[in-house]
Amino acid sequence: MPLVRCGRPGFLQRERRRNVRTNRIGLLMMTTLALLAVAAQANAAAPRVLFRDDFATLDTRAWIVEAEPARGGTPAPPVYTHGHRLVLDSAGGLTVWLNRRLAGHYEIDYTRTVVDRGGPHDRVSDLNQFWLANAASGDPAATPFGRSGKFSDYDSLDLFYAGVGGNGNTTTRFRHYDGSATRPLLAEYTSRPWLLEGNRSYRIRIVVDGGGTRFYLDGRPCFAAAGPLRTDGYFGFRSTASRQTISDFSIRALP
Repeated sequence: MPLVRCGRPGFLQRERRRNVRTNRIGLLMMTTLALLAVAAQANAAAPRVLFRDDFATLDTRAWIVEAEPARGGTPAPPVYTHGHRLVLDSAGGLTVWLNRRLAGHYEIDYTRTVVDRGGPHDRVSDLNQFWLANAASGDPAATPFGRSGKFSDYDSLDLFYAGVGGNGNTTTRFRHYDGSATRPLLAEYTSRPWLLEGNRSYRIRIVVDGGGTRFYLDGRPCFAAAGPLRTDGYFGFRSTASRQTISDFSIRALP
């Protein structure tokens, strides 16, 4: 009598299907783990954004304006937004503070243009900025706010200052204010490559980390102060008697 193997072909087919499913699940798990590893590496490499502003509108909670009073009647607002740009348009001294104390290691990036198109305040001069600004007393609760916008009003602060194309576009200077009103000069350029071009968009980058602080202009190292430094303080845009635009502003954490 022939031997009958009841159900054997169906059993083998089920085993093969089970093995295929197992292999697929294993491959899917390996792929998922690989993607998670890549994502983790990307997240570790990408600096964390601490603050960003596309200047769709002027957020007066985020930005504090200090402007010298204009002479001769009621002035137009010296700071406004237009086309996703912050516009500084002032006949006198002007500071726009970010209303946020920064601390730790970070980089500040933005694009800035000094406009020269025949406007009433158009003048190629003073692409300036303050950072690591604090009260000279060292009181962490104190802010640098509440000044008139006049340049000398800031002499009593502790801060770093980079003035690109100052004094009618004849100097580019780096200072460390120490609260003594002497405004110690750390470095200065007077040659054309370090001065301003009207209507040119400059990419500014300021770094604060364990090595100190550095200021870059269109990717070129411009100024540096070695650490250790106090790494907390306030940032502000500074200008005088000019029209300037600022866009693509961000602050990112650094290791």
